[in-house]
Amino acid sequence: EDEGDLEPPEEDELSSFVGSSLQEFRAGSLTLRLSIVRLWKHIFTHFAQERLPLNALKDDLCGRLAAAIQDASLDGRSERLRRPALELAAALVSDASAGGGREALQRGIASESKAAASEAEGSASLRAVAIPTWLE
Repeated sequence: EDEGDLEPPEEDELSSFVGSSLQEFRAGSLTLRLSIVRLWKHIFTHFAQERLPLNALKDDLCGRLAAAIQDASLDGRSERLRRPALELAAALVSDASAGGGREALQRGIASESKAAASEAEGSASLRAVAIPTWLE
């Protein structure tokens, strides 16, 4: 038994944390963005190891997370940000458990696609794109 482990976060705690960190990510400097991406990777990797589902995250929050990961992975300013963002995406995709990271990423991208389709053309919103488009 793992004596030093903490209790899993409550549903609202996880959503609140992800939402708050997304706000900081959007407004943050390159260094802050890098720190947040590394923290997300650490947390979501731990969740995968502990088999903790990410079902508490609503689709729109998963979408905003996917958009932030894609934005960081395509950031032209720094390889130091792109690499950890791609490692984070890989960590999420490798979590194939029910309700895990892969499912959360897929839900997020689907939510973003649906939201983008309903927006007016030329909107300035940051939106996640389908994986093939992302990796072009």
